[in-house]
Amino acid sequence: MIDSINNIYKRMKDIKNYTKGFKDYKPEIVRNFDDLYNSAVQKNKKSNVVNDKSSAVHPYLKVETKENDKNLNNNNKTQIDDAISKASLKYKVSEDLIRAVISIESNYDQYAVSKSGAMGLMQIIPKTSLDLGLEKPFDIYDNIDAGVKYLKSLLNKYNGDLEKSLAAYNAGPENVDKYNGIPDFTETKEYVKKIKAILLNK
Repeated sequence: MIDSINNIYKRMKDIKNYTKGFKDYKPEIVRNFDDLYNSAVQKNKKSNVVNDKSSAVHPYLKVETKENDKNLNNNNKTQIDDAISKASLKYKVSEDLIRAVISIESNYDQYAVSKSGAMGLMQIIPKTSLDLGLEKPFDIYDNIDAGVKYLKSLLNKYNGDLEKSLAAYNAGPENVDKYNGIPDFTETKEYVKKIKAILLNK
């Protein structure tokens, strides 16, 4: 009986030792995603983009959109313009709206990372990135395509209601549904207000 119990404990120990490294295992796609994310965080730390972590308001709401061009080199600007044009045609979302969202979300910083982990030009959070199949969140074309695809899904969900769609992009559709409109969050109210102001001035 004792021998049997000892054998069981020995077998359990062997299994434990064999599986010890499993918790550290990551599929290649996850490792690549982590590498891209960490690289962008480092690049973002060296940038001059406003990122006031003490504020309850999204840091990029503080950036004046008239200064967008200062953050773009000619190559990036050409790629971003092309990516916006392609996503606009593909998802039937106006270029003006896409540009307004990018202005407020990242101020055209390709490697922007917010305090909540939102990434890239259209500031897509990791969970949404996975849902959209976005493997390269800091790639100009992939990020804009995924962001516009998500925005279009929200416009469809809320029957074209721009305020609800923008609020959902910022705070999540679950909060818009809970409040049956723009949630009572300072950040979200300012977010919708800023984007609408940009669109009205077009």
